[in-house]
Amino acid sequence: CRMAKEGQRMADMAQEESMSMRLKRKLELKRKECVTVEENYVRALKLTDELYYRPLELLASHSGDGVLGANEVSLLFRNLRQLLEKHNEQLKALKTSLRTRGIIAPVYTKFAKELRIYCEYTNCHDDASGMLTKFLQDPEYETFQHFINIARANPRARGETLSSFLIRPVQVIPRYRLLLAEMLKLLIRIRKLEQDKAQTESRMSAVRADAAEAHAVEQEQDMVQTALEAVSGLAEHINEDLRASERRRALVKLEESLIGAPPLVVPGRYIVRKGYLNASERGSGRKKRYMFHLLTDLLIYSTKKGWKFKMKGIMRLTSDGFRVEDVKTSKPGKHKFLIATAQKAFSVQTETKNEKDQWLNDVKEFISDPQDRRSSESMFAPIWQDNAEVTQCNSCKKTFYLLVRKHHCRMCGLIFCAMCTKSRLPIPGDPDRLLQRVCGGCSIKIREKVRKTGKDEREQEKKKKLSEELFLRTLSAVSQEEKHSELANITLIDLKAVWYWVPDPLHIYLPAKRDPGSRNKFITTENTIVRVPDKDLPMLTEVENPLMVFEPDNSGELLMAQVSSHASVLHQIRLRYQKDWIYSCVDEILIAMNPLHLLPDMYTNRVLKKYLKADPLTLPTLPPHPWRAAALAYSNMLSERAQQRKEAIIITGESGSGKTETTKLVVQFLGFASSAREKSLSFQENKQLVTNEDDTEDTRVEERMMGAGPVLEAFGNAKTLRNNNSSRFGKWLTLRFRGGAIKSGSITTYLLEKTRVVHQPNQERNYHIFYQIVAAAQAASEIAENKESSTTSEKKGLNGVEEEIINVLAGLKLGPAHTHEYLNQSGCLKLKGVDEIESFRETLDSLKKVGFSVE
Repeated sequence: CRMAKEGQRMADMAQEESMSMRLKRKLELKRKECVTVEENYVRALKLTDELYYRPLELLASHSGDGVLGANEVSLLFRNLRQLLEKHNEQLKALKTSLRTRGIIAPVYTKFAKELRIYCEYTNCHDDASGMLTKFLQDPEYETFQHFINIARANPRARGETLSSFLIRPVQVIPRYRLLLAEMLKLLIRIRKLEQDKAQTESRMSAVRADAAEAHAVEQEQDMVQTALEAVSGLAEHINEDLRASERRRALVKLEESLIGAPPLVVPGRYIVRKGYLNASERGSGRKKRYMFHLLTDLLIYSTKKGWKFKMKGIMRLTSDGFRVEDVKTSKPGKHKFLIATAQKAFSVQTETKNEKDQWLNDVKEFISDPQDRRSSESMFAPIWQDNAEVTQCNSCKKTFYLLVRKHHCRMCGLIFCAMCTKSRLPIPGDPDRLLQRVCGGCSIKIREKVRKTGKDEREQEKKKKLSEELFLRTLSAVSQEEKHSELANITLIDLKAVWYWVPDPLHIYLPAKRDPGSRNKFITTENTIVRVPDKDLPMLTEVENPLMVFEPDNSGELLMAQVSSHASVLHQIRLRYQKDWIYSCVDEILIAMNPLHLLPDMYTNRVLKKYLKADPLTLPTLPPHPWRAAALAYSNMLSERAQQRKEAIIITGESGSGKTETTKLVVQFLGFASSAREKSLSFQENKQLVTNEDDTEDTRVEERMMGAGPVLEAFGNAKTLRNNNSSRFGKWLTLRFRGGAIKSGSITTYLLEKTRVVHQPNQERNYHIFYQIVAAAQAASEIAENKESSTTSEKKGLNGVEEEIINVLAGLKLGPAHTHEYLNQSGCLKLKGVDEIESFRETLDSLKKVGFSVE
């Protein structure tokens, strides 16, 4: 038996020894795998740098069509070279540590603290991937796409795409964590086997050897554990940044999908929970389905409208203005909870109890300062008891029937009979102080509160009156000193009032102050009265700068003037328009309002010289003007930093807004800037430009571009109800520069309103060219029939027109405009103040300028 036991023990020890050896071999292979992974990763970073990053940088330095700029290349490969440098050091350290000490964990612990640059790289990876997708699909970047195909065909790339190379840094940290976790599992098993072996071995020398080996394993286990925690912390930090970025994108998407929503994207705010819930108000029993969005500080409810949502209300999660309570009910399938603010209260029903508990827990968690919540019922609107759930009076217990009706107490929301709700008292907290039906218990509470607070309220009113008098005296003294200021016309009460942006059917928004005698009534600056519903009161925003209510900003830079909301932008534009300051700007966006009359002082040579001579640093400080927008685009195109990239100016607006005239101003400036750069033209103050007599080809190109306007207007413009010269087509004008001078250009037209040729709405006209030809043909026919002299031709308005053209017009034998079906449908044949024959002559001159011959 002793021999058998000894043999079994020896067999067990041999098996444990074999298992320990296998685990140690696996651990050694895992260490080598870490080094191999690092080698492959460094090799991939080097390939990305050599095959893509460096060549694209060289291409960016040589500007051309379809090539990325230097800034775009830098954004695409953010921090790539810093990562390559760090990982080269890490690879050397791994190899050295494995060769000398046989362990690698301390290397990861050290470098995990230095690899914070991964956070910036991973945060920008989504933007870089989006940019890359755009560049690979946009036909404008044909050269870049051709380069990518060549780089991918390189044998060193092994067929991998640039996207797969760029995602490697995002994947490497999780790979480190996985390798270290596997090493830790192996070390734990090895340590356990070593401990078991030490306990069963009886020889002292073997015990000492095994104990030393077990101690070494224990030390390495602690090192791997520390390294795993460091790498995991870095991974969690990266994941937290990614989650914050995702939350920010979700808020942006929510703001875009909500109709009528205020700005939602603020630091620290994110969406906690969302879902459809049934809500009922005022105890009516009628339920409406809302989409609820719970944010960290807001609760928004909305209804579905197409693919968007129309916001119905917004509640702030504050301890003194928001309340949420569970509703206990005996009816099966009823899972309700109550939501109340000072303006709104309703009950919400969920599908399951679990869903209700989740909503309650999440809402209570994000209510600010829940421990400081007051018990004052006057702070919240009452939630009315459901009519269907009540059969008896809550006070006298009378059963309700046809002659005993149900009545809600306006303070507590419970249902009573008529006898128990005889009192009519103002509810505390109601600014209108209206008499409302209350129950007996609530009436006692109200009277007791009035007795306690009446004295305090009288004292506060007295102090308030004294402070107002002091404020008015101080402000009056200031006004006397500034009586010559434009603000002298503003009353003291206007400056003192709190102004809000209220909706207006004509002006969209108007600044208004609250009527002292009403909660919902507001008085606007136009002396109109606007009533705002209770549900919309929380959405009203205060005016950012009260002085901007009465005085327009002189600079026109709306962002610099602390004008940040839609309402304030519209109001400032309206005030500036009233002073004929028709141009404003928001950053690089120029806003132009058509004054519908001439403003010659805004387009003199002195003004043009100011924008032509300005350098790129002073251009943004000049007043808003189409010439400033053109000068900025021209300067950006020529700047070395932009590598002579393409620039585009988009001019858009409704009919009659002045798009055509603005386009002329932009082209005019670019033509002058081109000539001034190449020929060094000089200006004389308030005089015309001084030019050489001999026009070069470049000048003819500019003149052709400028002279094409009458042709385009004749064949593409028509009278509409809003504009006598409305463009009925789109226009894309391309100017090509070389060395800052215009060398060629093209005009592409699209979306011409062809139906106008055969049909025009009432009081509108067909295209101008038809009326011009008819009028000119009438005059040419009279000249041909009477064979009058050239003086007669001058009387008819055709002086200067070639004889061949007059003969062709006369041969058409066209009648007056009212005899043509395509011209007389709308009842409008003539334009006030427009000579059709003179317009026809301008069209002929324009055709000659763009290169058409008489034939």
